[in-house]
Amino acid sequence: GSFFPMKVLVADKISPKGVAILRQQPGFEVVEAYGSSPEKVLELVRDVWPLPVIVLGVVGAIWSGVATSTEAAAVGASFSLLVAAARRSVSWETTRRAFSDTAGSMASLFFVVVGAVLFTRFLALSGGPDYIATGFASLGSVWAVIAAMIVVYLVLGMILDPIGVMLLTLPILIPVCRKLGLDLLWIG
Repeated sequence: GSFFPMKVLVADKISPKGVAILRQQPGFEVVEAYGSSPEKVLELVRDVWPLPVIVLGVVGAIWSGVATSTEAAAVGASFSLLVAAARRSVSWETTRRAFSDTAGSMASLFFVVVGAVLFTRFLALSGGPDYIATGFASLGSVWAVIAAMIVVYLVLGMILDPIGVMLLTLPILIPVCRKLGLDLLWIG
């Protein structure tokens, strides 16, 4: 990746012999930064400039108050599109592929949301949240309930999207928190 030259420079400072051995390997090419020509440095900067521009644009939009953290995602997408246009890598094929990938991601997210809504309706009809809330409340202390909630979120977070986890757990955990007197602001 674009950080490889920096890794080589740091490795050269830590262990010059190790990098010298790497340089002897066939097909290994290292851009020398020490004493290198301005053209080589400019070539390196030309390859890496998009990342800091996008990061600074997103962080700058949040920090300056122009965008919230959610809106900053759109700022990042806009900066990425501008960088791609500046590098002349935007084509109809890449645009079509981007829209296709986005549609696939949104379709899978849509199915998660539909499944979570159906699951919530099933739970409401079966009285499941009240039963689970009673079980959680019987753990004894508020801290035990919070620890159990953390474990549930850790396990579900490994296999589901964050939105799916929230849609599945909040209908169950909100009654638990209400029963224990926890402020719902802390739950989300």
